[in-house]
Amino acid sequence: MYLPGIGFVDFLLEGFLIVEIDGSTHLERAQVKKDRGRNNASTLTGYAVLRYGYHDVVHNPQKVVDEVRQVLRGRVIR
Repeated sequence: MYLPGIGFVDFLLEGFLIVEIDGSTHLERAQVKKDRGRNNASTLTGYAVLRYGYHDVVHNPQKVVDEVRQVLRGRVIR
């Protein structure tokens, strides 16, 4: 999905939560800089952002789902 001032995001949930899934290209210096700018722009315009790597999604998907649900419920359990 394209968000003005931010760019394309992987997922936009409930109109406020951006979830990004990063592959290996997100480790490259130029992409890290671009991602940081997009994260800042997202926060400055009122979005919450969760960012996960391939390893998170493949090897610990329940953690990813749990964290997304926590944000959607409006609380973080520590």
